[in-house]
Amino acid sequence: MTNNFQYNPSTNRLSAGTFVGNLEGTANNATNASKVMSSLDTANASRFIPFKDQSLLPGNAGDLYNSQLQYNPSTNTLTAGTFNGSLSGNVSGNATTASGITIRSGLTPTSIGTAGQIGYDGNYIYVCVATNQWKRALISSW
Repeated sequence: MTNNFQYNPSTNRLSAGTFVGNLEGTANNATNASKVMSSLDTANASRFIPFKDQSLLPGNAGDLYNSQLQYNPSTNTLTAGTFNGSLSGNVSGNATTASGITIRSGLTPTSIGTAGQIGYDGNYIYVCVATNQWKRALISSW
């Protein structure tokens, strides 16, 4: 008998250097897994995103979850209580604070700009509608 094959009746654990064949049950730790399958989830539902506490690795720590960090596979939407860091792409929703936004003034119809930029002064609101092409709207009292 080899030391790699052991059974502990108090924990009901069978240990071996290698297992061959189909296994049933729950694996606590897999160091080399192949042919791992998962289903493609397209449900319109919030899914919690699991993560590990780095201080608990490489032990057998279970997954941790935060109820504010969720993913909806149907809408491809990631939701979190707070996002921090650089952002690229489109933003929808409300922002309570923003930084890095440039509001320009003193513009001409051909001032340097990219579509979507906004400017204003005491008389007009300016909108860049295409590269280096600006339009303006008169501001009036009400």
